[in-house]
Order: sequence, then structure tokens, then C-alpha cells
Amino acid sequence: MVTRAMRRTSAKLEAHAKYSSIGSDYHMEKNEATVYVQASFDYSHFLPEHDRCFPLHGHTSMARMEVCGNIGAGGMVIDFGDAKKILSEVLSAFDHKLVTNRRYCKAEGGRIIVSHGDYAFALPADQVCILDGEGTCENINDALLGLLAARMPDNATSISLEISEGANKGSRRTKRLRSPRRAEL
Repeated sequence: MVTRAMRRTSAKLEAHAKYSSIGSDYHMEKNEATVYVQASFDYSHFLPEHDRCFPLHGHTSMARMEVCGNIGAGGMVIDFGDAKKILSEVLSAFDHKLVTNRRYCKAEGGRIIVSHGDYAFALPADQVCILDGEGTCENINDALLGLLAARMPDNATSISLEISEGANKGSRRTKRLRSPRRAEL
């Protein structure tokens, strides 16, 4: 004889079996996984509103992209080679470039004139990465994340990007792409 309490317990166990625990508050479907790839890039910037970061300086940064999604028929969320290629291509928009705020820039005949205070640079347009805000780690991360999200496969449910700004510091952003598909029962 099956009692109500036994049915409730059985239902709870079945519901729990559909998930694998990742953290205290996060549950991931069994047909989901998170994969990551890393690549480095170099950039220069100056932050006029910051005491220590005002002078022009540069960073060698490590970018770690994590893609969460449904595991496809091939047993992968995304092929590591494809993920690495996407990350490298997107990072090339910033690699070895001056990253600066749009408000300091003026286009003149294929060049970008960047000026603020005592600074005035005339650079080829392809050597400047222009943001709508200051060239902070957080704003660079946001711009990169937008470019990466647009290139994710349909089975990707979220993407995270962590970029370092030198050693022991950096920024992490996450973007939800779509809801995960439920596993077949």
C-alpha cells in the first residue's frame, strides 16, 4: 500500500534526480554543462577621473570565457576549438589597442584624435577601441561580453567572462542568453 507521504517523498526524489547540484543556490539540469577557454590580450588605457590610473598605461590581461548550455548530440556544449577561436577573434578587437572613452575621440581622415588634458594622440583608427564609457576593466568586460554573446551557439544558455587587469584583480560579468531546455524524462 502506497501512502500519501510515500508518494510525496517519491516525487521529491524524482524531482531532485533531474538536477545536479552546483552550489548552494544553483541547480543545473543534468543535460547542461559549463565549459571554459582562456586567452590573453594586451591593451593600454588611461582613466582621467582616477588618481593612480590617470597616466597612460597598459595591461596584459587573461580572459576566461565560460559557456553554460545544453549538451548537444555530439556530447558537447561547444567544441573547445570553436570556443577558443571565438574568444581569440573577439579579443583581437581590443588586443594591442588604446581603449578609451568616446568623449575623448574625434575622427580625422582615417585617424582618431584622442585628447584629454595634457594628452593628445593621433592614432590610426584601427589602433583605437572606443567605448561609450571609460576604459575600465568592467566596461571592457561588458563590451567583450556583448560581442561574445552574439556568437554563441543556440544551445548556450549563459556566458560568463572574467578578465584580469594584471595580477590578482579583475572583473567578472555574466549574461543569460536563453532558458535551458528541459531534459527528456
